[in-house]
Amino acid sequence: MDTTLAYPDLAVFIALVALGAATQTITGFAMGLVIVAGVALVSNETVAFAAAVVGILSMVNSLVALRGAGRKIDRRLLGVTCITLLPMLIVGVWLLEYLSGVAYWAVKQLLGLLIIVAGGLLLLRPAPWSAPSGAPALLTSGIFGGLAAGLYSSGGSVLAFVMYRQPAAVEVIRSTLLSFFLVTTALRTAIIAIDGQLTTSVLLTSALSLPVVVLVTWLATRVRDRVPDLVVRRVTAIVLALAGAFLLAEPLL
Repeated sequence: MDTTLAYPDLAVFIALVALGAATQTITGFAMGLVIVAGVALVSNETVAFAAAVVGILSMVNSLVALRGAGRKIDRRLLGVTCITLLPMLIVGVWLLEYLSGVAYWAVKQLLGLLIIVAGGLLLLRPAPWSAPSGAPALLTSGIFGGLAAGLYSSGGSVLAFVMYRQPAAVEVIRSTLLSFFLVTTALRTAIIAIDGQLTTSVLLTSALSLPVVVLVTWLATRVRDRVPDLVVRRVTAIVLALAGAFLLAEPLL
């Protein structure tokens, strides 16, 4: 019978959830990457398991955060980007399932590359462009964001980089990003549910992790202004870069 994680794997996973929630509260994204990368490095669980739980956590978190903010969503950015985002998410889910069965090392290698790129993007504080992005830029971000979301429930780094270049109010950008997270995680969760991957273990671990996300988010919000944003970004980028380098070098060790 499918059960929840056994200790100490559950304790490790909950610790990664807490770390990811704190990071996302301060930086605006990276919860999924922190959890999935941590699982790939230190846990006996698979990346597919971690991505499934992260998808549920992000979906609930985005749904709650978007309450009352629906009018602030930039529907043009959302609609155009989703033209490529959603199909590539489906490709990403299929690719994760395929590679997990025939070349799990490739799953970790791709994850290593993704988190190194995400760490680099985290250090950038891009100035807004003078005009909103055209369709080519949005469709391109949708391709890479969708693939990362399908593979690892972690398309936020690519999407956040493009969204924060838009000449729009911060509230509009944040609401639009949350809408991306809600759409992608809802679709991803539906796909893996149909495929039979939404197991009792995934659901129970998600249920145990949700209170941790809520509590850590609340605590991090209270201390966020006391912690220099640049320090958090640098530390997170360094940790992600080291984790990515280790994943890339793992086959050689």
